[in-house]
Amino acid sequence: MTHRQTDKRFNQRECEIIFFTLQRLSRKEVARKLNLSYRTIENKLQSIYEKAGVQNGQQFIDYFCTSGMNQYLPPELLPSGRHVISV
Repeated sequence: MTHRQTDKRFNQRECEIIFFTLQRLSRKEVARKLNLSYRTIENKLQSIYEKAGVQNGQQFIDYFCTSGMNQYLPPELLPSGRHVISV
């Protein structure tokens, strides 16, 4: 996994939401993880869906797996003092 975002259309917060959504967390679980409201997650996911040009959850998964963003890992989830090396 890589800690850098792979698509500049998505900001850091959107990449975090994408990551947790791809981990099959519910919107409520994502909201708790990111200390945001459920409604904020709903709004941000709608924006992500529009930017990605997808209509549903399966298209979301397909798009981000195909684009390589399923390899993204939010930096705050990396253990302190560790670095990810891409080969």
